[in-house]
Amino acid sequence: MKTENFFPKVIVFFMAVFLFAATLSANEPVVMLNAQPVGDLATDYEITITVYHEGKGRSHYLEGVILLLNEVPIKVWQYSQKDSPKDFPLILKKRIKISPSGPSMIAAKATCTSDGENDRTSLQIVPGKSY
Repeated sequence: MKTENFFPKVIVFFMAVFLFAATLSANEPVVMLNAQPVGDLATDYEITITVYHEGKGRSHYLEGVILLLNEVPIKVWQYSQKDSPKDFPLILKKRIKISPSGPSMIAAKATCTSDGENDRTSLQIVPGKSY
């Protein structure tokens, strides 16, 4: 057996196994929501979105996070392979104003290139209360 051809093949084999294992450990994003009143008005809130996502690789990364208020997108965080977050959990914050006349519904969803969109996480907010 020639050793000059053996070592490059072994290196390629282990690289392939490593990349395959990284893909197997991939998971879809998990999103959590928190809402805290801010300021003097009962309608101003700071929304905290916490995103968990593992298994980032060349073709598997967090593509975006969307925050919706009453089914209307109000903030979109877009990522590419180069600028996708490396550290998780990812904490995103956004200040919003809700209607004083009754409850509002906030929702968040995250998308990754491999697993697609996670189930939407929703939270109903009543003016003046913490969640």
